[in-house]
Amino acid sequence: MKKKTILCVDDEQIVLNSLKSEISRHFGGRIAVEIAESAEEALEVLDFLLRRNHEIVVVVSDYVMPNMKGDELLSRVHEMLPATKKILLTGQANLEGVTNAINQASLYRYIAKPWETNDLMMTLEAAVQSYEQDTLLQAQNEELRLLNANLEQKVAERTAALQETNNQIQASIRYAQRIQSAVLPSLETIAKSFSDYFIFYQPRDVVSGDFYWFAEKEHKTIIVAADCTGHGVPGAFMSLIGNDLLNRAVHDREVHAPEKILEQVDKSLNRVWRNENTTLRDGMDVSVVVIDRQEQTLSFAGARGVVLVFDAKGQMHYLKGDKTSIDGRKVSVFTRQSLPLEGKTRFYLYSDGFQDQFGGEDNFKFTSKRLRNFIAELQTQPLTAQSQIVADTFFKWKGDLKQTDDVLLMGFEI
Repeated sequence: MKKKTILCVDDEQIVLNSLKSEISRHFGGRIAVEIAESAEEALEVLDFLLRRNHEIVVVVSDYVMPNMKGDELLSRVHEMLPATKKILLTGQANLEGVTNAINQASLYRYIAKPWETNDLMMTLEAAVQSYEQDTLLQAQNEELRLLNANLEQKVAERTAALQETNNQIQASIRYAQRIQSAVLPSLETIAKSFSDYFIFYQPRDVVSGDFYWFAEKEHKTIIVAADCTGHGVPGAFMSLIGNDLLNRAVHDREVHAPEKILEQVDKSLNRVWRNENTTLRDGMDVSVVVIDRQEQTLSFAGARGVVLVFDAKGQMHYLKGDKTSIDGRKVSVFTRQSLPLEGKTRFYLYSDGFQDQFGGEDNFKFTSKRLRNFIAELQTQPLTAQSQIVADTFFKWKGDLKQTDDVLLMGFEI
């Protein structure tokens, strides 16, 4: 533990002895008192005391001393020990000397000679208390600085750990995106069945709860647009289940009628949830279109899905599916609607993401009616050109707003 010390400096031995006696008697051994007869000796004493682990609390210096005056000494002390309290004690100091000591040595007090013992002791007592308070505050500040540094380090480490976790999650999601993209039917396969088509597929997140499905079975072409519960990763997982159930229904069980496809998928989903022994009942809204090239018909069934058809005369047919989603709660019966194919026909399947997107000047939803009218206005354009118009319209409507949901809009020409 450091020994607290007061250093007194005066070129008069009698004054030094008096100072040492009065200060030692007042502090009663609580603080050591050292003396020096000149500024030069004082610096040597300070160096000696510091090397022996003394804590210099106060330096009391006379002003008028040979070679180096008191204000200059206290300035030198301040450079070495800025926390030490400095007191100038003299009867001959001019204003310049006091000002120098105040400005350059951070002078604590100026006391004129001859001093009054009680006043001097009270000043020294206050100086010691001030030093101790400053030292305590400095220690507390240092402790706080170390705590803050430690906290910042922990925050930095935690942030780095979270960033690493986030990077791993994002990498997993990107990998899931590649899996989902691989499951979707290839555009080359679809292009073999339709003379003109487009698919506007815009996930809200990296992966999507919307998906499309395609199959050729003998003389029938089957196109499906599905909107699963949720979006992002939960929706994407549901889309993989939906894709698998469609494969089982159409390819394994050879179910080709649109309403029967929906019923089979609903039954299979019911078994999935029952086998999982869960209360989870996520599902999907689905539109199924079957093009029968032999019968020259377009058949449709929807689980809360729709299809928009423009016949050879340009007349629009808006077919709405049943008001029942596929969720596996119970086995539902779905309705088939059919239209004859007489000449060039275009049809559009879509999820509710486009029509539910907020935007425009008044920040309203696009709405299903506006979407139907918008598609109707596109009929003068080939579908390959419509694709860019659809994308431009969507992003212009959305503007800087967040995308509300996954978006899927597909157009086909027969």
